[in-house]
Amino acid sequence: MANAVSELERERDLPLGRIRFLTQIETPRALQRLAAIASAHPRMVAMALGPEDFSAAVGRCPRIRPSFDAEPSRAVCCPCGRVAPAWAS
Repeated sequence: MANAVSELERERDLPLGRIRFLTQIETPRALQRLAAIASAHPRMVAMALGPEDFSAAVGRCPRIRPSFDAEPSRAVCCPCGRVAPAWAS
């Protein structure tokens, strides 16, 4: 993928390396390999948990508890069925 992105940057006269990667962690196996994934390529700048796919992989269903009083757009679904607020930095 990195090679294809580099070619795209060259074709469009973008600085090489300008496009960065953010990957979704969607399986327990990927969760165990965070360090290897993070260092896989210099374009890798962030990782995020893909809650729906991760939850499905561990046999759970993500859900927001009705008692959570934050706006749904400010919440993060967690694979354990709990919700954590997503604080702006």
